Amino acid sequence: MDFLIKNNEGQVLIFQVCETLADPNTRKREVRALQAAMTELNLDKSILITRNEQETIQVESGIIEVQAIWKFLLDFSI
Repeated sequence: MDFLIKNNEGQVLIFQVCETLADPNTRKREVRALQAAMTELNLDKSILITRNEQETIQVESGIIEVQAIWKFLLDFSI
């Protein structure tokens, strides 16, 4: 996990950042790190920020939202 913040409502949000998930080894590493953090912090959602990719990844502990940085910056508010 690269970043952890607490929003105005006290909700903990965790983020991972990487340029792309195109390489299977990178994808595995990034997803594994977020899944471990989600389990440890008892969270069911996290965000993985990339250059251009967008998808939803279902993992055992919940959902990882993959968001392109431009969309993340336009949509995100705490």
